[in-house]
Amino acid sequence: MHLPRALLLLLAFFTLPGCHRSRGGTADAQIPAIVAALVTGGGRVLLDPNATTRLMLGTILLRNTLAAGTANGDIRFFVRSGAGYEPDVGETVLAPGQQLSVAVYTTLAVASVLSLSVFARYELGTAEREFPLAWTNEAAASNGLELCQHLGSAQLAVLWYLSAWMSPVGLLALHSSAAVPPRLPALLSEIRMLGAMVAYFSLLELQGMFQNANDSVSFPDGAGPYGFTVPASPLSPLQDGNYIAFWMSVQAPIPTADPAQRFQYAFVMDSDTNPANNYVPAASFPNDFFAGTDRWYDLTYAPATGWQLACKQVGAGNAVTTVASGARAILRGDTLLLLVPQSEFAVSNPPFRATSFAHQGDYGLNPPHTWSGDPTPAVAEGLHSWQ
Repeated sequence: MHLPRALLLLLAFFTLPGCHRSRGGTADAQIPAIVAALVTGGGRVLLDPNATTRLMLGTILLRNTLAAGTANGDIRFFVRSGAGYEPDVGETVLAPGQQLSVAVYTTLAVASVLSLSVFARYELGTAEREFPLAWTNEAAASNGLELCQHLGSAQLAVLWYLSAWMSPVGLLALHSSAAVPPRLPALLSEIRMLGAMVAYFSLLELQGMFQNANDSVSFPDGAGPYGFTVPASPLSPLQDGNYIAFWMSVQAPIPTADPAQRFQYAFVMDSDTNPANNYVPAASFPNDFFAGTDRWYDLTYAPATGWQLACKQVGAGNAVTTVASGARAILRGDTLLLLVPQSEFAVSNPPFRATSFAHQGDYGLNPPHTWSGDPTPAVAEGLHSWQ
């Protein structure tokens, strides 16, 4: 938000209460059954069904939380897996204080939710617990991947998996203004994945996607068969060459219309990797989402004007000028893809930041500070580099 934040595998570790069942007799009084056995794991994964037939799903941590030396405190763990799962440990006994990391592989690369269970049974005693675990496959039914496929470039569909960078979710976001409290992003602002990749498009391919006087096109301005397209204004003519596809996916569909809210989604970058000409925010706005960048592709929505895409260049003294661009932004469900000619940058792979922001007309500056946003990477972390 700007005014006139290895495969990154985020293991959202959690422990579910599970079940506490009696198998007859009396549980060993020395073993606190509810807390002794701990299993953590699950979370978010990105699985490429084209890479291999056996994929790393993630890891789970088995832990005997009893103090070392506890009498009769051994715990036997069973990893219960159905077809399509291959944990590298199916059964193990851990003494008090011991823990073990178990890798889980899968062949279910297209499943959106993958789950299995772990049972913890005391070696001496009768208490038993069950820990259901689940992973969300961020690649399954991805709007980002589908957009790349519909753009008609086999290169993009292949590169999508390589480009995908998983962003942490569930973290407080800092407002641009130091006077506004941080908050958790709303789902339509929470960026969970992003990426950038380069592909060549001929003029004929581009016309088939965006501008063809004789036939229907795949991505007409506004609503189309594969998404909602917004051309830059002012718009440069189509030309063949390399194009960079920047993309981000959030946690909920981005609405194409709303009666009250304002939205801003942007890709901002250091187009020449020269920090001397980058935007420097005012002291009262230390977390300005556009800080440290010199070129902005800014997609905004207001109820009165609809969606608009502007390309802005930062000049000397923080002067910001709107310039012509051949860029087009495409919304599809929870995903925004920006296609921009690579020739608009002084470097081939400009480092960038993806940003999202929603407010009700005052940018969240006034109480009760109604806003939501997620600069990714966070402003303090700099820009995202890619190849």
